[in-house]
Amino acid sequence: MSTNSIIAKKIDKDKYRAIFCQCDGDLTDNGRILSKYYTTPERVDQLLELGDIYALGERLSESEKEKPEERATIAYTRDKGEELCPAKEYPFEELFDLDTPYVYIFIKEDKWVYSGWGGLESDLREVKEALNYLETRPSLEELLEEEEDLTEDTASSAEPTLKQ
Repeated sequence: MSTNSIIAKKIDKDKYRAIFCQCDGDLTDNGRILSKYYTTPERVDQLLELGDIYALGERLSESEKEKPEERATIAYTRDKGEELCPAKEYPFEELFDLDTPYVYIFIKEDKWVYSGWGGLESDLREVKEALNYLETRPSLEELLEEEEDLTEDTASSAEPTLKQ
């Protein structure tokens, strides 16, 4: 099973141009790629021109040879020969009715916002800030170690002391 997402760009006051992405829609995959490789309106427009995509890549196509180690975007029409599924325009509220766990919106140069896993449009967060938080938060192991240290400290302070 894959994590779907909507990738959109604000084009007017209440108008958004959007495509569907089948795979890897979560913040650490598509969110990371969008915020790092799709940072200009022109680049986002090129992505949206592909129509619906199977998977988002760092590169728009295999023909971009600057960094061959990065994966290319796989578009349904261009790469899989499927019927054309062009980008569509939606009002803001409808972006969240498209039955996908993640919605990414390009707001302006170098700024993506997202809503994930049933979040409402009022829950939009900046992608870069969320990724930064994920990179700097303590790991589960670190949290468990802290808990053990606290438990040991509490247990040792609760031990009765002998009075002479």
